[in-house]
Amino acid sequence: MTAIFISHSSADADAASQMKAWLEAQGHTSLFLDFDPAAGIRAGANWEQTLYRNLRQCQAVIALVSPAWLASRWCFAEMVQARERGKPVYVVKVQPVDTSGLFPDIQHIDLTVRREDGLERLRIGLLDRGIDPLDAFDWDPARPPFPGLLASEEADAAIFFGRGEALARALEALEAMRREAADAARFVLLLGASGSGKSSLARAGIPPRLRKVPAEWLVVPPMRPQQDPLQELAATLATAFAALDRPRDWNDLRRVLGQAADDLPAGGRTLLELTRELAVAARQVDATVLLTIDQVEELFSYTELSAAERFLRLVRAGLEQGDRRLIVVATMRSEFLGDCATGR
Repeated sequence: MTAIFISHSSADADAASQMKAWLEAQGHTSLFLDFDPAAGIRAGANWEQTLYRNLRQCQAVIALVSPAWLASRWCFAEMVQARERGKPVYVVKVQPVDTSGLFPDIQHIDLTVRREDGLERLRIGLLDRGIDPLDAFDWDPARPPFPGLLASEEADAAIFFGRGEALARALEALEAMRREAADAARFVLLLGASGSGKSSLARAGIPPRLRKVPAEWLVVPPMRPQQDPLQELAATLATAFAALDRPRDWNDLRRVLGQAADDLPAGGRTLLELTRELAVAARQVDATVLLTIDQVEELFSYTELSAAERFLRLVRAGLEQGDRRLIVVATMRSEFLGDCATGR
């Protein structure tokens, strides 16, 4: 997965090379530069498809703005697509030019004066968005590196690999939802065959990367529906509160959630208020809370019908409140898609 896409005009090849060298000196190794023989466009490749594929998969875009960049419709198109997909964009002036009309909501970095100060701002800005030069996670050497048939967990993030494109698409979808208006969709379904890595993606891929941006995301531990999904949800929220030294009795949470699920219509505000309370306790008041429901097919095969219906009513009501502070990710085996669509 390309971490940083360098958007530049061909007239600014020297500036692009200098930026690539600086990023590499900072420890960034996953870069895309279209004239770079190591990571750029190969001879004979469809250059437009290659550009947009790397733009879709990247974590951030650095736009090297100059008069030639502003005159290029391709460069501007790259910027627009990145913005639409919720990518962090860094406007970096490499030549004297008026950029006041170019995405004024983005703080611009000027390398034409006090270059070192500008580069330092860029370095800090990348780190603030969770774009770590090493993309490294802590690893317990006593932990078995091969989980066998078990799904990878968040503690396995350091050795989670091979799902770069799927991970990039999932993170992109979540970021787009977080940025959308209040009435946008708030649910992502990771669908695939048994053993395809859905749970590992939802546990070892997505959460540790979102945790790198605490101002935007608060991740609660994943849950499985099992026999009593409301009880499992209560236990998950209780665990999250306890991790913040704000313990909540899980039996009390189960009672509150059960009452909200039994209301007609279901009390979606209750779930939102609990996640809001969690964000306040974490001192992440503007963060979006991510709730992960792993193996949601259990609702259609293992959970009693009445318990499944109560749980789904509550979650749906919470998401339909139109509050971007709560987003749900669920994993499901593809053979259960029909049961999900028909309600059983």
